[in-house]
Amino acid sequence: VLLLLITLNSFAQERGWKFGLNVDPAITWLSAKDGLDSDGSRVGIEASAIAEKYFVKNISFYLGLSFMDMGGKVKNVSENDLRFSDFDLKSLTTAKLHAQYLSFPLGIKLSTNDFAGLYSIYFSGGLVTGFRVGGEIKDATGKEHYVSGDVSMMMAGAQFGTGVRYSLGSTYLIGGIKYNHGFTDILKGSPLNSQLRSFSLSLGILF
Repeated sequence: VLLLLITLNSFAQERGWKFGLNVDPAITWLSAKDGLDSDGSRVGIEASAIAEKYFVKNISFYLGLSFMDMGGKVKNVSENDLRFSDFDLKSLTTAKLHAQYLSFPLGIKLSTNDFAGLYSIYFSGGLVTGFRVGGEIKDATGKEHYVSGDVSMMMAGAQFGTGVRYSLGSTYLIGGIKYNHGFTDILKGSPLNSQLRSFSLSLGILF
């Protein structure tokens, strides 16, 4: 792993790119409607490898590869049971949904000049597309059901963030916050609608 990171860093720098790693603990929930109500949040995480390239001073383009573990609590407020592959969410009951995606963020980052040669502030915004790698749901008793086939194969959304970068020469430590706003319904083939949302603490290093 260390050898791979060194190789990627060398490759990126030779071509004017910076390479970074982020780990973002998150509070995630589902924005639900049409028979589902959001009934609480859960802890999630996003781990990312990011490549960034400046095309003018203080404005950069970034792209990446992320693993996202998101979800939230939902309540079925419709009159009918919500059927999954091997589980029925009964009317007026609550369950906790987990969804895992391999995602590809893409966007623009604006940075200030360095303060005292050490700190800069950044603002970022972009789009993210993800592909499902897993899905589970826990019923009211805590029993876990694997419902990967019931989670939409693809998700799309927007990401917005801000934070501080601390310079260590050519390397930066990063700390900030990020908001994910899902556009697409994550429940496949369901008349009920639910989109992913999250606030996360973004911690990383940029080489």
